[in-house]
Amino acid sequence: RDIGTNLPTLLNAIVAVLPPDRSTMLRIGMTNPPFILEHLKEIAAVLNHPCVYTFLHVPVQSGSDPVLT
Repeated sequence: RDIGTNLPTLLNAIVAVLPPDRSTMLRIGMTNPPFILEHLKEIAAVLNHPCVYTFLHVPVQSGSDPVLT
């Protein structure tokens, strides 16, 4: 948002230029659960692309002290 776009838009731009022969694969790294929920449909569509690994690391811990203790 701070640069006028969002992660799904950027990911779609990346997968649009990946070679269709799967010689280059994209793996989406760690992100936070609220962000994934905000963009769930768009992220799911990116994960369905043949050049994207269908793996998503989403940590369940929180930075909130009450949650961690």
